[in-house]
Amino acid sequence: MTTHLAYAVIGLFIGLLTSAPVGPVNIMVLRRAFRGGFLGAFLTGMGAVVADSIFAAAAIFGVSTVGDFMEGNRHMLQIVGAVVLAIFGIVLLRSHTHVDRGPQAPLDHTVLRDMLAAFAMAITNPGAVLGFLAIFGGLGSWAPAHEDLTGTLVMLAGVVAGACLWWGLIAGGVAALRDRLTDRWLDGVNRIAGLALLAFAGVIGVNCLREYIP
Repeated sequence: MTTHLAYAVIGLFIGLLTSAPVGPVNIMVLRRAFRGGFLGAFLTGMGAVVADSIFAAAAIFGVSTVGDFMEGNRHMLQIVGAVVLAIFGIVLLRSHTHVDRGPQAPLDHTVLRDMLAAFAMAITNPGAVLGFLAIFGGLGSWAPAHEDLTGTLVMLAGVVAGACLWWGLIAGGVAALRDRLTDRWLDGVNRIAGLALLAFAGVIGVNCLREYIP
């Protein structure tokens, strides 16, 4: 019989695998870690964790209406997501920040902004909820039974823990390298991150247009 420990481990791997692919949130967390260290970068990743937790809960509890809503409003959500990506891409291209060699600065309002941006990027991605539905639907006997509420919650907690672990590893690894950076390097990171976000926005926009052009 599959134990609750196994559910937790499975959930942990799902959380890691769904967070790891390189995308807009990964780029924002990397840039945040270069700029301000571990805590701000980790909190930025938490914005995406909240969105992914909502999707994972909907998938694991079998709330098909969430998937139906995301699929039914896919174009609108993609457009909103593309706009968010473009705005933050432009902000990064225009920014010129300084690497503080002293103790980590107190968190400021930009951390909340980045958290909200990460949440917006994740919550407007219809592919995320559909991916979770596919993953949990494919677990078969490895998934908790419908009547096993404890097992379901344990697996969900594992997903959240896996996502948090990923962002902790990324934020910590990059923050450990920031003392070797100069302001010039940081400007380069901002430019690369900004262009990457604009590229993601462009790809989303092109895909939306293709569905309307015969």
